[in-house]
Amino acid sequence: MSVEALQALCKVLEDELERQENVLAVCLAQGEAARAHNVAALETKTAALTLLIEQAAKAERERLRLVHEIVDALKLPVEQQSLSGLIAHVEEPWRLRLSEVQHRLRTVMGQTRAAIKAHNITIRRSLRIANQTIQTLVCGSNPALSPYGGGGEAAPCAPAALLNQIG
Repeated sequence: MSVEALQALCKVLEDELERQENVLAVCLAQGEAARAHNVAALETKTAALTLLIEQAAKAERERLRLVHEIVDALKLPVEQQSLSGLIAHVEEPWRLRLSEVQHRLRTVMGQTRAAIKAHNITIRRSLRIANQTIQTLVCGSNPALSPYGGGGEAAPCAPAALLNQIG
């Protein structure tokens, strides 16, 4: 196992940590844009997020290559051929450095998952409200066009010719 490979792995992981912190920041900004109904900002943040995800996918190949190189040099069994397995078998200062980066990555990625879950709830709620508003606009107060059928179930009320493909 080479010191250069461990240094390169640390650098790749530290770069990934920075990228994931940026992903979190963009996700939070994306949520703010969604809550403010700022479509332009939402599209900008989504484009930035797409770019960060593409960069992460490219970097992942290099990370995997380095991890495999190091675990092969350490002759680790298959079930330990992961970053955690590698951390358990390398000496200091690599163990501490890799462990800290791994912990920080897990923390940031957990925060990102929580933010995405919250945004998903907000976006679904906004979509439901928008759909209800459209249905109210289309149906108006005409009972014959009520959004509910006789059994209380939702019923389509818009004649097909009223809405086109554009909306």
